[in-house]
Amino acid sequence: MLHRLRRLISRSAPDDMKPGDRYYRNIGHRFQETATILDLRPDLLGIPHVHFSLAVERSDANTLAEGPRTLAVSRFVGEFRKRVG
Repeated sequence: MLHRLRRLISRSAPDDMKPGDRYYRNIGHRFQETATILDLRPDLLGIPHVHFSLAVERSDANTLAEGPRTLAVSRFVGEFRKRVG
């Protein structure tokens, strides 16, 4: 079962994606969302998902931290393409 899980995740996630990694995306010219990966695991149907926390930062240096989120790995990779540092 663990082998199958790793295979499902590796099909969708980059090999070096792991908990603690941070990715970001820009929303217009004023906002940046930064996602910190908390966990990588499949849902009940076996679809690999990324569990992450999200911080929204404005260009005037204000930051709003939001709670945990979940996206399918394929969607996460499409949305958050740039790795922090």
